[in-house]
Formats: sequence, structure tokens, C-alpha cells
Amino acid sequence: MPRLSLEALIEALTPPAVPSLSHARSLCTMLATHTPTPRYAVLSPIIASLSSAESPPLLQAAGYEILAAYWAHSGSAVLTTADRLSCLSLFFDPAVPWSLEVWEARFHALYAIIQSGAETVEMESDLLKVLRSWIEGAFEGLTRREQPPSLEEWRERQSSVRQLTDFLTTLVGKPEFVSRLSEEDTMEVLKLWQRLIDRALSLPPEGFPSSSTPASPINEGRASKATSPSRLPLAHRRNLSSLSIPQTAAPRHPADVATEAYVTYLATRLTALAPHYLQFILPLLFRCLAHYSTPLPRIALETSPPCQDPLEKRVTDTLRNLVSGPYSSSCTKLIKDFLLPPKTPSWTSAQTTVGALRTLRVSIREALVNRLARAFITRETAMDYTPAGVPTRLDLEREAMARAWSQDEVASWDLLKFRGVLCRAIKAWVELPEDSEGLSTAAREQVLTEAASIVKDVVQTLDIRDDEEEVDDEEVNAVGDILRALVAYVQHMT
Repeated sequence: MPRLSLEALIEALTPPAVPSLSHARSLCTMLATHTPTPRYAVLSPIIASLSSAESPPLLQAAGYEILAAYWAHSGSAVLTTADRLSCLSLFFDPAVPWSLEVWEARFHALYAIIQSGAETVEMESDLLKVLRSWIEGAFEGLTRREQPPSLEEWRERQSSVRQLTDFLTTLVGKPEFVSRLSEEDTMEVLKLWQRLIDRALSLPPEGFPSSSTPASPINEGRASKATSPSRLPLAHRRNLSSLSIPQTAAPRHPADVATEAYVTYLATRLTALAPHYLQFILPLLFRCLAHYSTPLPRIALETSPPCQDPLEKRVTDTLRNLVSGPYSSSCTKLIKDFLLPPKTPSWTSAQTTVGALRTLRVSIREALVNRLARAFITRETAMDYTPAGVPTRLDLEREAMARAWSQDEVASWDLLKFRGVLCRAIKAWVELPEDSEGLSTAAREQVLTEAASIVKDVVQTLDIRDDEEEVDDEEVNAVGDILRALVAYVQHMT
């Protein structure tokens, strides 16, 4: 069979002709190299017909592949913003859900249209709508309990979320792109992460291909109303140019996928977001931290960093940057707010409070370890200085030395400044009615356990001090006040 010309292929595929998959693929191949390039108006009816919701998936994919080949070969020299907007409208049809056969072709077509983000003028808001819709569509299948996807589809959906998130993050990392976004655009992206994380954190670890952490006690309590667990924590892209991420990547729990997407976005976008977004950003980070939290080691100057889940570390680092950075004051106020239970407490609010307490605890531990480093250096060098005043004969880790003489970025994160709010918060959680709807005993006790752990860290610091070091009476009194508030729960239960 002789090879058809470009004109013949176009004629054979133009409606009302019945499209052929082989013809569509031949047209795609030819458009990648053919010169001169046909006008987009000539191809528009073909692409619209092939990519419509009524077409079989393979024909839909072929339509998007034609679109990608055309735009990649034509470039911006002959194509206008109006053409881009016309093409972009092809991606908004809600009747075309995420599809195993089609999603990648659609994505590559979109990528070609906007030239890796270089050609997005007047398209920013619409482009974000497309990406939000696709990310949520891909993620929806991962949370489906009835008729869950096959292992192949699971991996594809996971890869799809990763690629789309990476691309969205690349776009919002461009100053010229975000300068044309409205506050509503930014908020809608943040709401996307909230919806994904809400769905993911409400799911048990069972029944999924993989899970990086055990079930969260709060989630367990939500499901079974179990008593408080003994352990502390509430744990649970292919590159556009190289397609380097294998499709056989290990399947992950939806919570892992959603959390990674969220912190990936924040890593690029956080510094440019206005402070008023923190009241939306922090609760999600608190919940993620509570979900992945692992027990912290006994506080000591020589303590090695705990073995953390990679996502726990990323969430912790994100929060650390916030509370020790230019937003420290705003973060302090919000942490205090989230320590208190809302009028209608739930497992979600308990999870948020545990994450806020863990964030406070980590920050206080940083200040306590710095204190230990300074005390150690002072004690060991009291009798042995160089003429320059630098201690000698010290076998210390460089990190410990840096702690001792660094500017204390977390100086404001000490127990005394949170004494009052911790006492009020503990009292409020203790006095919640036993039959509070949506709040299990396990969730309540997890809040109180994390609060008690803050006191434990302070007491351990006092225990390892030198006998000659003075004790801050106010700090001791603060410990006593918080302990009395915690003991009230034991009395309440007897």
C-alpha cells in the first residue's frame, strides 16, 4: 500500500470521514518533520474529532499526539496566543476523565502547546485549572476503595500525579508566571492539596499496595474507637524530556503521594507566598507531620538525628524553615491557636493539634540542645583557653561547636513563652465531653501524650546539667504547671 501524502492523510481524517488509527499515527509521524507546516485551522477539526469524549481511548491518544507533534515542530513563530487558547479549550471537557491510555498523550500535548511554560501569557489561570483537574483526576483512583485500580494503573496514576505536580511546580517557580496569577488562583492550588491530603489521611494503610508507615493512631481511633496506643507517633515523573522515572516505580500509599506533592510545591512556592496564606498552609503541614511522626530520642548533645521517614523529614524541615524564618511571629501565633480544640472537635482537629505540638516540641528541643552545647563548652573550657579565647583539646563534633557559638535562631521557642497556652490547651482537651462526636479517646490521649513529651524533654535537659549550673526557677514552675494540667486527665479518668 503506497504511503499517503500529508494532504491525503488530512482528507482521510477530516470529519465526516471515519478516522483510522493507522492514518492518525501516520499523520503524527509526518507532522513531526514536514515542511511547510499546515495551518492549524486545517488540523483543528481532526484533532477535535479524535480527542472528543466519544472517541475510543486509542484515537483520543492519537489526537493528542498529533497536537503535540504539530506544536513541537511548528514552534511559536507561526502560532499565536489565540491558537494556544483554542487548543487549551480541548483539555477542559469534564466528560474526559483520567485515562490510562490517554493521560500521557494529553500531558505531552499540553506541554508542547505552552513550550515548557515559556508561552503562557494570558493562559496562566486556565493552565492551572487544567493541571489541578488532572492531578485530582489521577489521584482519585488511588483513594478508591471499591474497584481499586490494577497494579499497572496504580503505578501510572502515581506517575501522573508526580509528573503533573513537577510541571505545576516548575510553572509557579517562574516569576513572570506567578506575577500574572490572582490570589484566587493561588488559593485554588492550596485547596487542591487540602482535598488530596484530606482523602489520603482518612484512609487506612491496609488494602493498598504499599505504605511507608504504620497506621496512624488517630485514624485507628477514628475507625475503631480504640484506646490510646502505647507508641507516640500518629504515623501512618518521568522527566518531561528524558522520561527517566520508570513506570515500574514501587506503588505507594496515597498519603505518601499527596504529601510529597504538597511539600514539593511548597519548596518552590513558599517564600513567595504572602503571610496570610500561612493559616491555610500550616494546618496541612501539621496533619502531615502528625501522620508521619516517629518517636524522638532522649535529648542530649551527642544524640544522632533520629531515623526518620523521608517524608517526615521533609515536612519537619519545611516547618523548621517557617518557624525560624521571617514568618516566625506569625507561625508562633498560629501554633498557639491550633493547640486549642475547636468548638466541634474531630479526629482532624486532633491530628492538627498533635502536629502543632510536635512542631513546638522540635523547636524547643533545638533551643535546649543549643543550651546544652553552650553549657558543655563553658564547662570544658573554663580552665583551658588559647590566647584568642578559643577552647582547646576539645574532641567535639563541628555541629556541636557551631551550636555553641551560633546565633540562637530559636531563642524565642522556650517553654516559658508557651507555658500559659499549653496549660489552657491541655485543660481544654481534658475537659472535652467523653461523647464528643468524631473524637476518639485515642486521638485525645495522643494530644496529651505529645504535650507531655515536651515536658519530658525539658526535664531531661535539667537532669543532665552540671550540679554547679543554676536552675531557672521559672522553668521549673512552668514544668510543674503543665504537669498538674496533665495529671488532671488521670484524675478525670479515675
